[in-house]
Amino acid sequence: MNFKYILPASFVGLSIALVQPQSGLALTSAEVSKIAESITVRIELANGKTQGSGVIIKRVGDTYTVITALHVVSREGSYQLFTPDGSSYPLESSQIQKIGTDLDLAIVKFTSNKTYNVAKMGDSGQAATGTEVYVAGFPIATSAVNVSLYRFTKGEITANATQPLADGYGLVYSNATLNGMSGGPVVNDKGELVGIHGKAETTANQDKQIIRTGFNLGIPINRYTRESSTTIASLPPRTTTNSAPTADDYFLQGKSKYEKGEFQAAFRDLNQAIKINPEYAEAYASRAQMRYDQGDFQGAVADFDRSIDLNPKNSLAYNGRGLTKFLLEDTQGAIADYNQAISLDPKSVFPFNNRANAKAKLGDTKGAIEDYNRAIELDSSQGLPYANRGSLRLKLGDKKGATADFNQAIRIEPKSGNIYGVRGIALYQSGDKRGALADLDKATQLNPNLGFAYGGKGIVRLQLADYQGSIRDFETAIRLMPDVAYWYAIRGIAYFQIDNTPKAVSDWDKAAAIAKKQGNATIYKQVQDMKKITELTPEQQKLLRPLLQQYLEKLQ
Repeated sequence: MNFKYILPASFVGLSIALVQPQSGLALTSAEVSKIAESITVRIELANGKTQGSGVIIKRVGDTYTVITALHVVSREGSYQLFTPDGSSYPLESSQIQKIGTDLDLAIVKFTSNKTYNVAKMGDSGQAATGTEVYVAGFPIATSAVNVSLYRFTKGEITANATQPLADGYGLVYSNATLNGMSGGPVVNDKGELVGIHGKAETTANQDKQIIRTGFNLGIPINRYTRESSTTIASLPPRTTTNSAPTADDYFLQGKSKYEKGEFQAAFRDLNQAIKINPEYAEAYASRAQMRYDQGDFQGAVADFDRSIDLNPKNSLAYNGRGLTKFLLEDTQGAIADYNQAISLDPKSVFPFNNRANAKAKLGDTKGAIEDYNRAIELDSSQGLPYANRGSLRLKLGDKKGATADFNQAIRIEPKSGNIYGVRGIALYQSGDKRGALADLDKATQLNPNLGFAYGGKGIVRLQLADYQGSIRDFETAIRLMPDVAYWYAIRGIAYFQIDNTPKAVSDWDKAAAIAKKQGNATIYKQVQDMKKITELTPEQQKLLRPLLQQYLEKLQ
């Protein structure tokens, strides 16, 4: 996601090449960006409904060839191609040529007497895990950024699989990418084209929380050079081997399966990747993310620890460990990790957003607002910092500011369940239980895999005395996040309120076991206190229930 041949010298005159770096010499990020910008084009359907990117790879006379992702140009109709100088050229869907039978690649051509730079082909087989890589393209305009501007991001290769996913996706990298960058170039530190970007983490996965370890997918450029009928170089015959899967292969399969909801299979694949390569830092980080999503926070911290030991410069791993520590009530430890993430990548939005949450929890509202502001300054197209700032403003009594922030967050990401979930929790904490329930319902409609929103609904319904509804919501929350002790503890209360003490005790026992395993002394003690209810006589329990409900209704 091994072809080492380049064009013969006799064909050099057919192409107008970029400023070619000397072999083996890395360029600065600014130099690579200049190269990438000069070869990257924007492709737009005439009605403006779809947009993607592409790469100029060849010139013959006045005819230029552009490679892109097939899904960028898969719709019927007329397209416009915009070159780096802002000129536009018409493209017809009938002129689009699919590459290979199993690749998400296509080439299009346009005619111009202007001179445009042409990408230098690299060898994607040499894009090893941990090497520097860049992605360029034109993100789709949003309400926050209403024009499509060139974007260039830096990251690392996290896997280069010999057994790619469907459509040829075999390169995995950590770069932050946005919709509209599909079809854009993936280039190495010498400015050479090593892949075509095509996919990023799904919205559903991003909605779980800002703990991404990097799962952006590209098609290795060697697949194009081998499959394309337009390849000029003489290629060796492609051989078919039955070689055993590599660690990168298992890593790619594991990440892909997890995004499809195949959790156990995903864990098995990542375990196998680590077994083959015990020093695979990204595999530990990705397994940590999976453990986090499943509520196994202690296991997540252990995997993040190992990932950071192996690669102490991975800012995403520090951010993920910080978020996990935050949920384990180690707020100071979380802030220390966020500080390290920021020092490694001072332009990353999410460590600032997450550090703001931690500061707010410690009562440092001024510092929290400053961090939310910084996150928004870095990338105003992200809705979550607005939503979190709105939540804090609501707690501080600034209803006008809170409303403005929540409205902006939803304007930016109208289909983000996470945004509605955050607002729902904020409304709940402000005492608006009905409003909270409406937002949490909307959150789970938008993202049925949002465990925390189901848990939030369960709590609100419990306080509204809708015990059966609360139990149903917690059943879903537990299915999505089975290792969260809190879900079992609160569901146990719902069972107790409907006079099902055996199930209440079963849930409290489960909560205690999870809390003990995870080292969560607070929840463990609370659950042990709850179980003392069972020592009361049936008549005493009956008298306790309405008092308990009155107590629950006052909680925020």
